[in-house]
Amino acid sequence: MKKIIAIIIMIVLCVGLVGCTNSRNEHEDVRNAEYLINLVRHAYNAGDDFGVFRVYSEINTRFPDSEEYKEARQIVDIVSERREEREESERIAREEREAEAAEDAQRARAERLRGIVRVTDVRVSRPNSAGGVDLWVDWTNMSDRPIAYFDFTAVLYNAVGHRVNCDIGRTTNFRGRATGPFNRGQGNPRGYHWRNAWWNNSGRSAILTEIRIEYMDGDRITISGDDLIHVQY
Repeated sequence: MKKIIAIIIMIVLCVGLVGCTNSRNEHEDVRNAEYLINLVRHAYNAGDDFGVFRVYSEINTRFPDSEEYKEARQIVDIVSERREEREESERIAREEREAEAAEDAQRARAERLRGIVRVTDVRVSRPNSAGGVDLWVDWTNMSDRPIAYFDFTAVLYNAVGHRVNCDIGRTTNFRGRATGPFNRGQGNPRGYHWRNAWWNNSGRSAILTEIRIEYMDGDRITISGDDLIHVQY
């Protein structure tokens, strides 16, 4: 009788173990290749790129030789390309916004500079018999602030566009000053110029390289580089 009971217990235990194994296998079979590829399709259609990559990783690990893997690989390639295109579009849009902001800032800066001073002409005379070159700088105060001193630096060029030195000062730069006060709308009197700013028989033109303005209240500003473009109009 005891032997029969022992045999029955062993049979029950074996059946239980088989049932647990079958249950585990059934759970694994639920996430088979077909199930997983359906998850990939759903994630793709929903625009869930992260979901696509996550499920693809499982297919790649468990079913690397399956047809479902090949399809998942194609979907991943499409998603990757779509992400690259989106990132490129975002980059272009960002650069366009930055460029537009820079242009707006440049326009605002140009308007501010035009509201300070206007230079309408920079010219030189033909060298005289001794090689002296006269300089004209026509300018106007465009602000409501009276200017005490208008200082500028100009450089002399020859006919082929090369800088040339003053034969006496041995420098290309000439620094001039106009003394005010200059109120709004005022500037150099017509015809006023600096005689013999340079001594060089080859001098044919001049370009401003810097403007310094001192107001009657002692405030000072300097305009140079590309900013000079905005005040010469």
